[in-house]
Amino acid sequence: MIDRYGAFFIVVLVFLCISWKAYALVGTPWWDECVYMGLAKNIVERHAFEINLFHQEAFRPPLYPFLLAILYLLFGFSIKLAYLFNLLIVLMASFVIYEIARRCWNDIVALLSLFLFFSFRELLFWSTKALAEPLEILLVSVFLFVWMCVDDEKKKLVLLPVSTLAFLSKYTLGSLYPLLFILIMVENRVRSWLLSRKFWYSVIISFLILLSWMFHSIAVYGSPVGSATYNLHIVNEITEQKPWNYYFLNFYNIFWIHGLIFLAGAAYLIYRKDREVIAPILWFVLYFLLMSFIVGEKNYRYLLPLLPSVVLVSARFMERMGSSNGMMRAVCLTLIACIFVSSLSYAVSVAYTNKTARSEMLEIAELIRNGKAGSVMSSNYPIYNLLTGRKVIYFPQDDWAMDEFIERYNVSYVVVDSCEYKPDWVERYVEEHPDIFVKVYEKEGWCKVELYQIK
Repeated sequence: MIDRYGAFFIVVLVFLCISWKAYALVGTPWWDECVYMGLAKNIVERHAFEINLFHQEAFRPPLYPFLLAILYLLFGFSIKLAYLFNLLIVLMASFVIYEIARRCWNDIVALLSLFLFFSFRELLFWSTKALAEPLEILLVSVFLFVWMCVDDEKKKLVLLPVSTLAFLSKYTLGSLYPLLFILIMVENRVRSWLLSRKFWYSVIISFLILLSWMFHSIAVYGSPVGSATYNLHIVNEITEQKPWNYYFLNFYNIFWIHGLIFLAGAAYLIYRKDREVIAPILWFVLYFLLMSFIVGEKNYRYLLPLLPSVVLVSARFMERMGSSNGMMRAVCLTLIACIFVSSLSYAVSVAYTNKTARSEMLEIAELIRNGKAGSVMSSNYPIYNLLTGRKVIYFPQDDWAMDEFIERYNVSYVVVDSCEYKPDWVERYVEEHPDIFVKVYEKEGWCKVELYQIK
């Protein structure tokens, strides 16, 4: 055990020593973080998959909030708990990737994959927030592990349920379904799968996993897949859109040197007919094209499910390059170790800087919690709903409805926040009505934030 996994434990220990503070520090959570933690909290407290009012955020993929809800049920609500949970998921994903490389190739590829995984700067930043990306990476890694390292009979039983869980962690990971079909076609096993009893058992298991999600989608959105289609509507029509070539133009910024090694490795290994890398390369191509051409909203973190592919192909390529030369292998390991330490230190610094920013929101939340009873009006409804425990009402579209909203929803505080979109008339309106609004807080930090109390 120690001989087999000694290198794994050493690298993980170094990662923990360097990055621990980034996971342990609790700063001001972001919008999506508050959504996920708010959903989890409401599952425990209200037995409802929504936050705030009006079924807000009920379209979100449910797996990550439900896992958080289990932790909150056992240990109580804590923002830090979500960060430590993500740290655990990252370590689990690293082990799965290490095992894929060790079983398919050798210990050198496994060690290289581990260095590459932990040195990916985007991973540490986004996994130190209460977001679903680490869970997505883990489930994609498990899918690749089962396909690449497990016998056919177990594949037939396991891969569809794993794909379904991945879909429930992020709807775009439903692309694992066509990936599975393509892999079966490539291996010329369609007839074998369709005639397998275990495969049809896996279909039934997957359907049962989806059942409660489908009932929820019908109840809230009127369709068995309403949560997913509404989410697609949000990312393609409501949020800020980026051009189709956004990820192509930012390829190096997203994947850094890992991406260059991956591209070279994919070309080389395909030329050398290394069949073990077919699944990781197909997954990269399929998911990259999906996110480029079908999903309008784009963000670096949305490509994190590609990390297992990048790591495995790059590690295999570097091992092949140094396999005939001991000196070259030592150079590769030394280079990756240097990248690991330097980039990881940088990533911890960036994560720390981010978590110490926007402290004004925490200060406002404390003022509201200790102040006058009633609801809050703000464009940042997930953050203030989670941090204050109050209902948070969005601004009306027209200023003439402001008085009606204040009375109808018993509004006690109004937060004017330049970080988030709000109607153009809001700042002018509160300044012109000192008989209604009393400014109790103002700060220029990450953005300008003002807190007004209703007289």
